[in-house]
Amino acid sequence: MRKPGNWTCLAAALLLLPAVELHAQRNLRKAPKPDPAVELGQFQAAEGFEVNLFAANPLIAKPINMNFDARGRLWVASSGVYPHIKPGQVPNDRILILEDTDGDGAADRSTVFADGLLMPTGVIPDDNEGAYIANSTDLLYMRDHDGDRKADEKRVILSGFGIEDTHHILHTFRYGPGGNLYFNQSIYIHSHIETPYGVRRMNGGGIWQFRPEKLRLEIYVRGMCNGWGHHFDRWGQSFGADGAYGDGVIYLMPGATIIGSPTSRKIMRGLNPGSPKECGAEILSGRHLPPEWRGTFVTNDFRAHRVRRYEISENGAGYASRQVSEPLRSKHIAFRPVDVKMGPDGAIYFADWYNPIIQHGEVDFRSPMRNHQHGRVWRLTAKGRALVEKPKLVGATEEKLLDYLKAPEDWTRHHAKRVLSHRPQEKVAKALGKWVAGLDRADPEYNHQLLEALWTYQTIDEVEAGLLGRLLRSPDHKVRAAATRVVGHWHDRLDNPLPLLGVQVADESPRVRLEAVRTLGLVGSRAGGSIAEVAMELAMTALDHPVDASGGLPGHRGGRHFKDGGQASGFLAYALHVTAVDLEPWWLPALENGKVDFGGNSRQLEFALASVGTKRVVGRLVALIRDGKIPDDRQEGLLEMVALQGDSAQLAFAFERAGDSQRVLAALARSARERRVVPASGREKVAALVRSSAEPAQAAGARLAGLWKMMDLRPRLEEMAKGRGDDSVRIAAFDGLANFSDNASIAFLKEQSASGESARSRGMAVSALASIDPVTAASHAVELLGRKQGFDPRPVFSAFLSRQGGAAALSSALEAKKIDQDAARIGVRLTEPRRAPGDTAGPESRLIQALRKAAGLSGGPRKLTAKEVARLSMDVVERGDPARGEALYHSGALACLKCHAIGGAGGLVGPDLSSIGTTAQLDYLIDSIFDPNKAIKENYHSTTAVTKDGRVLTGIKLRETASELILRDSEGRELPVRRDNIARRSMGGSLMPSGLTDSLTSDELRDLLRFLSEIGKIGNYSVGKTPFARRWRVLEKVPPGLGAAGEIAPVSGPDDSNLQWVSSYSRVSGVLPLSQLQLDRVSPVSFAWCELRVVAAGKIGIKPNSGQGLTIYLGGKKVFSGDESSPAVSLDLPVGVYPLLFRVESKSRKVGLSCELVEIEGAKGRAQFVLGR
Repeated sequence: MRKPGNWTCLAAALLLLPAVELHAQRNLRKAPKPDPAVELGQFQAAEGFEVNLFAANPLIAKPINMNFDARGRLWVASSGVYPHIKPGQVPNDRILILEDTDGDGAADRSTVFADGLLMPTGVIPDDNEGAYIANSTDLLYMRDHDGDRKADEKRVILSGFGIEDTHHILHTFRYGPGGNLYFNQSIYIHSHIETPYGVRRMNGGGIWQFRPEKLRLEIYVRGMCNGWGHHFDRWGQSFGADGAYGDGVIYLMPGATIIGSPTSRKIMRGLNPGSPKECGAEILSGRHLPPEWRGTFVTNDFRAHRVRRYEISENGAGYASRQVSEPLRSKHIAFRPVDVKMGPDGAIYFADWYNPIIQHGEVDFRSPMRNHQHGRVWRLTAKGRALVEKPKLVGATEEKLLDYLKAPEDWTRHHAKRVLSHRPQEKVAKALGKWVAGLDRADPEYNHQLLEALWTYQTIDEVEAGLLGRLLRSPDHKVRAAATRVVGHWHDRLDNPLPLLGVQVADESPRVRLEAVRTLGLVGSRAGGSIAEVAMELAMTALDHPVDASGGLPGHRGGRHFKDGGQASGFLAYALHVTAVDLEPWWLPALENGKVDFGGNSRQLEFALASVGTKRVVGRLVALIRDGKIPDDRQEGLLEMVALQGDSAQLAFAFERAGDSQRVLAALARSARERRVVPASGREKVAALVRSSAEPAQAAGARLAGLWKMMDLRPRLEEMAKGRGDDSVRIAAFDGLANFSDNASIAFLKEQSASGESARSRGMAVSALASIDPVTAASHAVELLGRKQGFDPRPVFSAFLSRQGGAAALSSALEAKKIDQDAARIGVRLTEPRRAPGDTAGPESRLIQALRKAAGLSGGPRKLTAKEVARLSMDVVERGDPARGEALYHSGALACLKCHAIGGAGGLVGPDLSSIGTTAQLDYLIDSIFDPNKAIKENYHSTTAVTKDGRVLTGIKLRETASELILRDSEGRELPVRRDNIARRSMGGSLMPSGLTDSLTSDELRDLLRFLSEIGKIGNYSVGKTPFARRWRVLEKVPPGLGAAGEIAPVSGPDDSNLQWVSSYSRVSGVLPLSQLQLDRVSPVSFAWCELRVVAAGKIGIKPNSGQGLTIYLGGKKVFSGDESSPAVSLDLPVGVYPLLFRVESKSRKVGLSCELVEIEGAKGRAQFVLGR
């Protein structure tokens, strides 16, 4: 068979490519020529590296997943059917074996190991001439018995894996260091697997752990949206990547629930927020690579045609990560790296799906642009560094295989253990014991060699308690942590694992304590009964030691990697939370009957109760707080829990202790609204809130007064409503009066709706009245909607749309009326997302029709013909200006950043657009802008929930627990609603309204589309690895007389409520332009601030692009004042979130503002700029 060769000498041929072909690639009107030489010539490898072609057609096609075997052969899962088989089509996907028989770095033999498969999305050889294969609903085992490299045995090992979405089905096979096999499924999959140990279910994404010889299947972690990437480091810790969520490296703590899980109250986040969506994962090792590359994490940004690399470092009980140099990137539109593995020679291999289309449901399954025939495997090597000699593992003696456990390459050690797993257990165990006894204690790698021995015992399923005990006491904390996890794997065959874990939970290392806590959760949940009770009490003793610098208890703010309704905690605190939840079925009943008391330790009891967070623990939380067992600084989150779930007496206690806590007061309001539960006593104290000098307290008090029917406060609420205070206070007062619902309040609302002192005031009254009398409110609303100035109609429309019957009342009131066209456009935009796809007769559809008729608008979004789309696409490519388009994108006219982020900065309602130009064809972008409902990206349909009290909530579904549904609306706000208060729910359309570009000129539309089509491509519009501040708040109006910059900040920044800060975002380049910075054209200075999150304490380096006219303050104190030069600033900071205030002298600043994180040599500090909206 013809060898593909290295193609390097052909790269110069690219210079002869006709311009029309390059134009076609950018325009995506036809597929590029599938010539590997063309693709090779468009690679940019990291400095000191080079790339060559390992395999292409006809050796392979459409590689999805690949893994090497112990002979150095590369097994590839290949599917030309993906993503959807045609009706009547016979499935014939294949498993291929690629071999480089002459060792020149290119495959020269391809063998079909198995065919007739349907979308095999994973394959991993077992190093015994067989392989495990993911084949739709089944986990298969196939084996070659006669040596012809073709399978002649086929068995279904497990069946029942979900197939709801073809790119979420079983995938990402990976062996762990102790012989377990791991594989993933993604968020839309629901699996129901019958095993010898009972039924195993996973509804949503996660990673399975499978012991092949015992057929034991368990859940390793839950969550991730589409986690195509998982690898273990040399100490047994595992990390992953997510192809549908931009969080970079994900630390896969056993038992954790990763972002993307729709059911958990507390979830774990990745280590690199704002990263692109990535797939494939490999932790590099070995002598061939430069030392600085070893131990780094490599994954694929398949949307942007590039490979990314991250450095991972320990951070307390967990990890921190930062991006470093990119190994490989390409300008070729069809380069789609989807998997990455290290080879036996020390090189890095990439599976290239090779397809100009990477989207799934957004592009027609039958699109001719989808490539179903081609694919490549590329090989990246370091120039001038010797390759690793391929080890001869198959057929080697046990003694030789054990010596391979000393190899620097993870590949070699892993496959040596795999080969040993197929040898007689007794023979291997005997040789292993001798090998351990002969190890050199002076060897720097001695402790790691012992760990490899322990994993080898685990691999051959031989319990070696003596070695385990030694490693639990190892001087290396990483070895102790790994050994602690092995206790969990062997727990049912050890005499008594709990005392071992009791020692580890008090270890000096937080990493070891975390492993002990999670292992106690595993042991306890498997055993149940009294063992679970003891395991829980032992786990909670970790609280007697330092927990995490980023927060030890639920409710602490400042951590980054965990989310619970806006709350955060550190790694070890999260591990404790998961263990408490896992063991709840045993310890909570035992607590109630007196068998468990946590030794009288109130802090342990508090943590346990707060982790569970159910109604049955509220009474004990109240007792702990009342008895003074919980410090004041830890009470707010617990009082919020009491307010949300307690009875009337417990709510009275929460209100008594709430003070002006907005969290607790909001929880009390939710209980009144959704549960109809109010404090049994003390409600009269709400009067103090409504008379407070603090506006947030006034607003909260007004809402509570209405919900609690504090009728004697009606005069005060009327006074507040008519006053000239902050709008938030006036709106709350109107809402409070609406909740009174008595005749006097209704009369007041009607009066204010008809004749309030201003249009804005009347709008507030109408919005409140719509909740109790939508018909009357609608008549007043129509009058207001006829105004051209002085009135923002959005709150009024939202009020009607958020009440059952509101849309119908407003559409009826619009009959034979005339309203302002701009107001009508806003109403249509707000209503469209609430309309079910395809609906033409529902109340929302009728309202849209009534608005258009009353304003004389054309009927619906403009529909472009295929010729018009083609003509516009050509115009965008030939004449569009991406720089002007980016400025338009950032303007307030389109509000793009309200819903979308670039580089993680911006709204969270729509997809991140960091790679949109490399994944979406121009016709798709055009369709999405003109008709957002034509092809909605998966997971971005809106959900509408109608509550039993008549409210209507619409947003993107974030998650859903057993008790609560959480939506995110178009403003980015989270909308929680109790499930038992939902009367019905339905799926709606896109939250992106149509008609957004109606006000644009043809030139502006062309420029905007050109900018979107460039985002992510190599050049000026690619989000690079430099960590810039991208989310800013800019002072809109600078108070006069601030004077020169001093040592103390002239303005207090984000905490000063008297200043008006406006959201702003950097351009793709990382620069905040002067036009976005100098909002106050009169003032000689401007102010902006961003937030810095320190995740590992130590020195942090920041560097502005220029010191010209710039002063930087941290904590109110000056840390930088410069001229045109801009040296890095070193900040020594503990873990936490810090606002950085930038003062800019307008006259002397000639360039925009950017600030990046820079590495300080030898520093242990790690930080990230806060992103999001």
